[in-house]
Amino acid sequence: MRKFLAPAAILVTAVTFPSLALAHPGHVGAMDVLAGVAHPLSGLDHVAALLGAGFLAAMLGRRGLLCVPVAFLAALVLGFVLGQFRVELPLVEAVLAVSGLVMIGAGLVAKKLATGVALAISAGFALFHGVAHGLEVPATVDGFGFGLGFIVLSAVLVATGMALTALGRKATATA
Repeated sequence: MRKFLAPAAILVTAVTFPSLALAHPGHVGAMDVLAGVAHPLSGLDHVAALLGAGFLAAMLGRRGLLCVPVAFLAALVLGFVLGQFRVELPLVEAVLAVSGLVMIGAGLVAKKLATGVALAISAGFALFHGVAHGLEVPATVDGFGFGLGFIVLSAVLVATGMALTALGRKATATA
């Protein structure tokens, strides 16, 4: 269990600092690429889910390094498009609130977790995140730029979660 403490501590620290902003503050300004890039940093639920997806992928090891991020990002895009078409899912805010914690928890037990279960967890939560953000874009606005920025920074944060986990594992191995 000790080998999981450093990666988990690094991930929790990374999640905590950007969370000073409130999630889902409402979009007052332009819905452009820059707003989309900024949005994943706007709250703990976003940051935890994205870094958590990277943590889960890294903790799965070789079997998860590619498939978890791809499944997560594909479901995020699908959810965003569904949200743009005003498709709503039940209990979205509740699901968003627990998503990062569940993914980090799944990462902690990744060695005992089937790859398909890890994919279902990450893609399921990503779908909810995508729908929530697609719905936030007003129907009168073209959400392509916002969506593009949102997806690009989401991919960066998933990769960051993977890198932080690798750093934590390396630090644990040398300690």
